[in-house]
Order: sequence, then C-alpha cells, then structure tokens
Amino acid sequence: MDIDNLDWGPDEVHLLISDADTAVSEKRYGDAAPLYRRAIEMLETPNGTLDPDLANCLHKLGDVYCALEEFEAACPILERLLDIGQRVLGPSDPDVITIALRLATTYDLLERHGEAGSMYAKAVQMAEDGLPAGDPFTNKIRTAYAEWLSRQTRPKKRTEVDTDRLRAAEEESKREKATRELDKMTDDMVAVPVRQAPASATYRMLKKLDQWQQLFIPAVLSTVLLIGAFFWMQNLVKESGGKAGTAQQTESVEDQRFETIDGSISVALTGPNEAVWEAGGNKRKIPYVVLRNKMIDAGHALEGYFLPHEMWFEQTEDVLRSEDGTSLYKMGSPEAKVVAQIEKIVDYAENYRKKHDTYPANAEKWVSQPLAEWTNPITGKADQIPLQAVSLDLGLPFIFGGSSSDEEILSYLSDGAPWSEEPEPAPCAIRCLSIFGGEKSVDGFKSDLFYIRGYDRNAVPIISGAGGGTYFVALKGGPDRTTEKTTRAHAPPQIVAVPQRICISKDLGDKPFELKYLGPTIVGAIAGFFFVLWCILDLPSRLRKEKRGLRMLEVLTIAFLILLSSWHVLRMF
Repeated sequence: MDIDNLDWGPDEVHLLISDADTAVSEKRYGDAAPLYRRAIEMLETPNGTLDPDLANCLHKLGDVYCALEEFEAACPILERLLDIGQRVLGPSDPDVITIALRLATTYDLLERHGEAGSMYAKAVQMAEDGLPAGDPFTNKIRTAYAEWLSRQTRPKKRTEVDTDRLRAAEEESKREKATRELDKMTDDMVAVPVRQAPASATYRMLKKLDQWQQLFIPAVLSTVLLIGAFFWMQNLVKESGGKAGTAQQTESVEDQRFETIDGSISVALTGPNEAVWEAGGNKRKIPYVVLRNKMIDAGHALEGYFLPHEMWFEQTEDVLRSEDGTSLYKMGSPEAKVVAQIEKIVDYAENYRKKHDTYPANAEKWVSQPLAEWTNPITGKADQIPLQAVSLDLGLPFIFGGSSSDEEILSYLSDGAPWSEEPEPAPCAIRCLSIFGGEKSVDGFKSDLFYIRGYDRNAVPIISGAGGGTYFVALKGGPDRTTEKTTRAHAPPQIVAVPQRICISKDLGDKPFELKYLGPTIVGAIAGFFFVLWCILDLPSRLRKEKRGLRMLEVLTIAFLILLSSWHVLRMF
C-alpha cells in the first residue's frame, strides 16, 4: 500500500501516528517510516505555525531511521528537530542537548568528521551553559567528545610491511629452532649407554597399555553395559503404559481429554497406554503411565531415569497439574464453565461499548442484566457476578498495587494479584472491574477499561497456560484502536517440548511428585554400595599394584557412577 498517496483528512492524524507507534512496538520499522512521514506532512501548516505533535513525530521518525541504520536519512530529521528545540525550548533544555549529542554521533557514524567535531563542541557548550556544575550528563558529553578527539588524533595502522626484513627474521628464527633441536638430540645420545638401543614407539605404546589396562577395560565394558541398558529401557517404556493399564483395571483414565484454558497444551488419553500430546504446533502419540504408590511404580521410576523429557502430572478429579504450575482441565470441568461464562461477558461488554460508547460502568444497572447472574457449577445455585466500578481519578497504581502501564498491569494480574478492594474470592466466582473517567455516558460516566477474572474450585485464580500464569481478560477501548483483549500474560506463549512419556500420579497425598526422583535415588544407592565395596575389597590391592585380571566389581562401580552423573547431564539439555 502506498501510504503517501492515500487521501488522509486532518482528523486522521492521531490514528496515523498510533498505527506508526504500533508498527514500532512490533519492530516493523520499515512500515512505520512512511506513516510518520505522512503525519509530518499533515502537521506542517502553510503559515509556518508549529503544531505541538510535529516535534514528537520528527523525534520518532529519527529513531526509526536510526533503527534501520539509515543515518543519511536521519541527519536532516535530527537537524530540523534541533532547530525546533532551540527555538521552542531554548538551547539549555536537556532534551535539546540530548538531540545535539545524538546528531554529533550520527555525523561521526557517517564519517562527516568536520560536522561531528563542531556538533560535539556545541553540545558541550550547551551543557556547560544550561546544566548545573558537575552534572553527570555534562560529564558524559565531555567524555564522548574526548573519545572522538582521541580517535581523530590516533595514528593510522601501518599498511605496508618491509617484506625483506620479515623474511630475514623468519629465516633467523628457523635457524635458532634447528640449532636447539640438534643440541637436544646430542644430549640424549650422550645420556643413553652405547650398549642399549632406544625403545621403539610400538614397545612404548604396549608398555602404556599394560599400565592402564586395569582401568581401560572396565571403562569400555561399563560403556557397553550402559548403551545396552539404555536401549533396553527405551523398549520397556514403549510397553510401560500397557502394563500399567493391565495391572490397574480398577480405575481407567481412557477417553479423557485435558487442555489448558488458552489451548496451548492438550493431552488426550486415547487408550490404556497411549496419549496424544499437542503443544506449540507439535502433535505426537506418546505412552503414559498411572502411578499410585505401589511396587510397580519403582519399575516405572527406573524406566523414567533414561527419559530426560518425561513430564509428570498430578490428577485430582478432572484436572491435571504439573510441577511447574501448568494446569490442564477436562472438557466440562467447573473451570471450563467459568471461562465460558467469562467469554459471554466479554461479548456482552464489547457489544455494549459499540452501542453506548462505554463499557458497563453502573454497578446498580449491571445487577439487572441477565448476564450478571449464573449457576455456580460447584454449588449448583444462582451466583451473583458483581461489577466493581472505580473512578480513574484514584489512579491505576492505586487500583493495581503500584502498576501503572499496560504491561505492568497485565503482569500484575497474571501473577494472580487482586485489584484494590476486590471482593473475597470464592469457588468458581467471577469478578468484573470497570474503570471510568470524567466523560459523561449513559451509565453516568464513560468507561474505557474493563477487566474480568475467574476463580477455580479452590477459590484461586484459574491457571491460563504453560508456566502457571493466571487467566483473565482485559478490555481496552479508544478512538484510534479496536477493542483489545488478552487472556495471557504480557509475555508470548511458552514453547513446550514434546515429552517422551507422561506420568500421572494419583492418590499420592501432599507429595504427588515424590516418585519422580525415585529412579536416581535407587541408582545412587546402588552406585554408593558398589563404591564402598570397591574401597574395601579392590582398592587395597590397587595400591599394592597387584595384578588380578578383570574385576567385575570395578565394572559395576564405574557403570553406576557414570549412570548417576549422566542423569544430571541429560537434564541440562
């Protein structure tokens, strides 16, 4: 689209600037530049009067050119901005001094040394005249100027080399090295008796192998043993789910589907030993096992020892919760019903704004809406959904615990923190917050900010997706943008790797993930047992340098020590 040829009216200038700001926030600098240029043309007046937004647009356009490394284009923008700043704010204003320093730096990058030096000197003079004595910014400008002067006076690197002198030096070095080697060979010949021939390289190699074979052979056998155990365990893992399903017929978990509220992760248990895992665009069939703190769990724990990417969940009723806080809810769970009701409120609030140019902001009027009452899935009774209307005069930091920007507020709510005077949480409760300003509306005052959050069956905020961020909806309206809503934290969704197996713990009390570390505990105990035996039985003979052939105790000790250390190494990747 050719932005420069569009027929924009004067009323669209703020929309144009907002679109350019959005492009910059998304790092689409190439799209932002023509938008700022068009805005500057619209803000320029024929009679030469200065629009207040013109300097702001020039400043942003200069930043865009610098981000694109188009310094030639940035120079005239900065020059014009400096001229406007000197006329409007005066040469002693800190912002004007900053522009002068930036222009000097841009000249330096373009190797326009004369202009760079003049601008550096001007920036220093402006700082000394306008800022207090000893101001840190003045010292910073002086340092930049001094570094520039140092670079200009620094002698250039020599480009021509005296090849004759270099060649002579290399020849002299070779002669000295050859002389040292000849002297060393002569000394060695004198030290060896005439009757004794020097040992051959093959003899020396065999001598070394004879010295180290007692350690080399156990190490090789240990490695072979580990490789065999690895493939054996991998084969067992493929069948572990089937064994668990056969041994635990009392309670099946087949034909169940769980997913996070934001849909970023889903697990479908399609059979007694097979699950379909889907996350981050990856979809794969993997085995799963159900652990109930029985003897068979020890075997599953040892199998999981060889799986670096095994994922554990605790199942309570119709929820799967991982160790990092990720929660997957079954379709039709109370939490899913809460989210479905919140989505209805979102649709209602958006349609209400389109019709009345405000979000619902009258708490008494809200109570009469059918949407404000719903059937709580926990109690089975009608539950009132309150609307808390708060004046923007109180300030966003007061409402959101010190958070003022959109990013800080979203992060604050994602952590599960309540807004000011939010009603006490209850199982499967829904809370709404409307923030209104001073502009009149059908609800008394116009609201541009609307927040909704829900609680799970335990009266804590519902978990949204991977990593444990809580679920909420934030609606924000304005004249230059459509309604914005987010159900995740301010960060992008996490990429979750596909696990090699899923372990689901049930009926394990307050420590549902305790069995996760049973495998390394068993291997560590066996390694420690063999190491103690080796210290008692084999180490004394090693110290006496007794040759006893192959020692299986050493093979087992080394194997289990390597196995124990490899578990920690594999978890680092």
